[in-house]
Amino acid sequence: MEEDIIEANELIVEKGEKPKKKYKAGGVTLSVFERESDGKKWDVYVFQRTYLDKKTGEWKHTNSLNEKDLPKALAVLLRAFSDKVEVE
Repeated sequence: MEEDIIEANELIVEKGEKPKKKYKAGGVTLSVFERESDGKKWDVYVFQRTYLDKKTGEWKHTNSLNEKDLPKALAVLLRAFSDKVEVE
């Protein structure tokens, strides 16, 4: 299941592609990528959580969120939505 999610995200975001904007709250990041097809443009939003692996001491990334991450996710979503509404 997790492999399917990662594969889906890789289809949304090409390797090395830079987001047009990022919103951060603690270890939660919401990246915004612009897409265009048939003359229409839209944005794709991708969550990422950064955490420290206590076993290895390495920083790692995942697309899953814990319950404690939900307020941070909400904060970055609200900022992104606010920016989107101001533009339109």
